[in-house]
Amino acid sequence: MQPSEWGSSVYVIHDSRLKPHQRSSLLHVPSNYGKQPVPLIVAMHGKGQPPAEFESHTQLSNADVNPDAIVVYPEGVKVQAPESL
Repeated sequence: MQPSEWGSSVYVIHDSRLKPHQRSSLLHVPSNYGKQPVPLIVAMHGKGQPPAEFESHTQLSNADVNPDAIVVYPEGVKVQAPESL
């Protein structure tokens, strides 16, 4: 997984119920995060774009755009046409 220009951490999830069984995500936690509840944004994209590229396009990890919310950028998977499911 390519690194984040905003310093987001890479998290890997292993779960046999998922396809593929291993998925990676970038997780952005704002620098001012404390004990107060904050919004969670799950930034989903519609193509096989790497999470760091989507993070860069959305700017949701940029403190000037999003000073408070935690953001998760899941890794995309291969898209199947609906008729092949």
